[in-house]
Amino acid sequence: MPLTTKCTCGKTLDIADEQHGQPAQCPWCGNRFIAGAAISSTTAVQAEEPMPKVAERAARPEGKQDETPTIALTQPWYIPPIGWSLILGFLGCGALAACAFFMIDLPHGDSMLDIAHTQVKGPLTKACETFRLKHGRFPATLAELREKNAVGGPFLESDDALIDPWGQPYKYDPKGLRNNGVKPDIWTVAPTNGVEIGNWPMGG
Repeated sequence: MPLTTKCTCGKTLDIADEQHGQPAQCPWCGNRFIAGAAISSTTAVQAEEPMPKVAERAARPEGKQDETPTIALTQPWYIPPIGWSLILGFLGCGALAACAFFMIDLPHGDSMLDIAHTQVKGPLTKACETFRLKHGRFPATLAELREKNAVGGPFLESDDALIDPWGQPYKYDPKGLRNNGVKPDIWTVAPTNGVEIGNWPMGG
């Protein structure tokens, strides 16, 4: 018949009395004791609550790692090396594009001299000659080439044509002394080296 006893931890045990010879042990607290005569084994059957369970972790084969490795990031702003490579690559491309833009869009040195020389001998001089065909005279000023009246005009597409590559207005003399009066004198002076660029013949 079943035999019950109470452990010092307060749990009630149902002790089987078929075998004798060894002390009983409480499965909750581990206390060992003898109830009545010497007993060989005990079976804990607690009516108030279930037996305690121990969660056993499955043994992992030695040397085997988890299938999905994890990376511990010690800093919230951590960027892997490949990320830095991409960032530096984009910055480098941006810098090259900016340099190319300024080198292509803005003339420098001799190219600015060439532009000024082309302007005074080309569009400006031709606009003055067209103006004379319409009005019977050369314009009093270069700004008159941008005016529109009943006879015609404007003879230049924009006010930018009146400005040299360095941002200063082209100089103008309707008498054309350096062109022997055949056409007006149109010129500018390069601020970098003081070179005079005009629409008259070389040496005029």
